[in-house]
Amino acid sequence: MSTESFPRRLLKSATRFAAYVVMPKFTTGALVVARDGRRVVLVRKRSSPIEWGFPAGYLFYRESILDTARRELAEETGLSAEVTTAHHVRSHRQPWMMHIDHVFLVHASGEPHTRDAIEIAETAWFDVDDLPPLAREARLALEQIPDLLTRPIAGADACDYSNRDGSPAP
Repeated sequence: MSTESFPRRLLKSATRFAAYVVMPKFTTGALVVARDGRRVVLVRKRSSPIEWGFPAGYLFYRESILDTARRELAEETGLSAEVTTAHHVRSHRQPWMMHIDHVFLVHASGEPHTRDAIEIAETAWFDVDDLPPLAREARLALEQIPDLLTRPIAGADACDYSNRDGSPAP
């Protein structure tokens, strides 16, 4: 039993609640860049008629960021990939909201299909040199990590990362 008086405990609880209400809160999520050689899988959300982005979504309560990355890739594209801490490339804050994206670069293959038809309108592979208009989250990831579409993927040594002319990628 606490030795503090009831008014003191009530004041502490009210102070904590007030701090919670006024303090900024961040959401966090995973953004998954799934490549197969020179192709990258992109999704078009129903809320954006022309812009495409990387599979991404919010972290669920008590879910690891690695599980979030795996879940979002599977939900939005029907693809699965090994996602480990070695695949984590960078974390950055979206400047337009209180949100932190954890960017993962993974190898995936197969034919993507839309599993989440409520949120996702289309899923497709695109050549990294011929991308459609990108959503701001995807543009930010590419600005923050300029070599995101060309850098080697952890654990994917068997993949061909050569340029179109056959020379090794930088």
